[in-house]
Amino acid sequence: MASLEKLQIQCRKLTDKHTAESLQVLSDLIAMTIGPHGGIKILGNACGGHLSLTTLSSRLLNTLTPTNPLMKLILTAAHQQVCSYGDAGLFTANLTLNLLLNGLRTQIDRQFLMKSNATLLCLLLDSLQSPDFPCKMMVEISDVESWTCIARGMLLAKPLCGLAQDEAHLIAQLLLKVFIIKLPIVHSRQSQMWTVDEGIHILGIHGQSSNQSFCCQGLLLELNNLSEVKDWLCKQNSRNKPVSVFKTVIVNISMAGDSDDFLDIIFEESSLESLEESFLIYVEDYCRQMSMLDIKIVFCQKVIHPRIKELLRDKDILAIDRLGLEHCSRVLMLTGSYPISSFSSPITADQVGSVDNISIMDIGKKVFLHLNQTSAVMATLVLSAYIDEQLEELKALSKNVLIVFDHLLRNPLVLFGGGCWQFCLANFLRQKVKLKHKTLCQELQCSSHQLLKACEYFCHSLEQSTQIQTSSGLKSYTHSSIGHFWTVDKQFSDLESCPKPCMCGTAKSKLTELTSLPEEYISLDNRKLHVYENTSVLAGTFLSTNDNVFEKPLLMDCFVSWRNSLETSVKMANMALGTSQFIFESVH
Repeated sequence: MASLEKLQIQCRKLTDKHTAESLQVLSDLIAMTIGPHGGIKILGNACGGHLSLTTLSSRLLNTLTPTNPLMKLILTAAHQQVCSYGDAGLFTANLTLNLLLNGLRTQIDRQFLMKSNATLLCLLLDSLQSPDFPCKMMVEISDVESWTCIARGMLLAKPLCGLAQDEAHLIAQLLLKVFIIKLPIVHSRQSQMWTVDEGIHILGIHGQSSNQSFCCQGLLLELNNLSEVKDWLCKQNSRNKPVSVFKTVIVNISMAGDSDDFLDIIFEESSLESLEESFLIYVEDYCRQMSMLDIKIVFCQKVIHPRIKELLRDKDILAIDRLGLEHCSRVLMLTGSYPISSFSSPITADQVGSVDNISIMDIGKKVFLHLNQTSAVMATLVLSAYIDEQLEELKALSKNVLIVFDHLLRNPLVLFGGGCWQFCLANFLRQKVKLKHKTLCQELQCSSHQLLKACEYFCHSLEQSTQIQTSSGLKSYTHSSIGHFWTVDKQFSDLESCPKPCMCGTAKSKLTELTSLPEEYISLDNRKLHVYENTSVLAGTFLSTNDNVFEKPLLMDCFVSWRNSLETSVKMANMALGTSQFIFESVH
């Protein structure tokens, strides 16, 4: 009862000081985590226990548990973005929060702000889809360099992974290789999404350099009975006619006498020992049936009794138990069979699978059994790192890259990364508003000044979501006509006189031709509203074609992932702006 008395019903508004402060704290936390210059976060809880380090949105967002329902909704939307699209989770939360906080700072009516946000979002999405948008390109499926570039950009954007350029390039190539191995599964799903666990096993090895990462076809299972496996392999290889195909079965119930499979036996009076004995006798008969079918390997999801193991060994059958549900499903996919879930019925043909290659592989200080089936679609990606937290970050990030690859395969469009497409899009939107201001004023029933103010609030929130924090020691710039994004070390910003490529590498300009971005928020009342007379930017213009400017961007973002993030952020912000109260329970 005491704990129940501490629960209180809280009622908050968006305009409350406490709500605004909470949103600002969350915004600062997320903004300081984005990109390669973001800080590593140490995650813990009030109860103590294990501490985790991360810069990855999927791990960070899972750990945060705010009581405010608005913050929960924002974090949930960002987490769903990562789960579904593999990227732009932090950007989703950051843009939503910027639209909210900047909206609260402005003197613009919230109802008008919501209406203008929805209208500007439609213009924004039309601009992204437009063939005239200059920060977008098509990627050929055969363009390995571009696919690798996308993966490398995602890997280098997470400083906790601690990858050098060559390490990131290697892992990007490995990710592309395992994705190509898995292509038959992706093709068979057609319009349906597949999960990363289908056909790809990501294995982590700590204590060695990331340069030692590799991938292989088939499945790697860690061994705890090395000597037994070696003896069995020696017997198979010493035969006059070595076995080319090893028949397998997978049992997903216990083989230790404690199974839920009651075998249709009625016990009037019996001790536990006699019950176990009866079960083992029945399983022994089942194992003899396996031997008659020439089964060579038995995989068990749970435990195999030592007595059953001894019988299987006598029958020249290799027993591998304690697989667990995750590994069991992968073995099923590799061998192409169905599991045995009961010993009360005989083994059927579809419960017998096969592997055609078995070997032992040493990786680091561990030993693995390498199983392969030539006709199966299965690959193992072995990732290495010196520290456990780096390894966990790298494994989670690799899954996100594979999700992005799937979206890229279905819609092979990319945006110029590094923040360039966001600034380009903001300028593109300003130009469209300038061209269509009469129509938009009629639609929104507002003055030209109100429209420009709403547009500048929207564009500034988008640009702010990409800017680097001042603590990084970098100064940010953009170009007033074509957008794009530049960063320069503050110590050398006054000395830089030669043209400098933008973050994506496709545009180049001197700092004197660029506009310095403010480090702190500037009120719209004190901000110069952008009105451009020159509309040539709508056709797409690049600053230079000098030797140091690349035809392809150095950094790329998956179009589908980031377009969805943009749409989700604006709709989430509008939903919050239209909410009058947040009612929730809190503990005091």
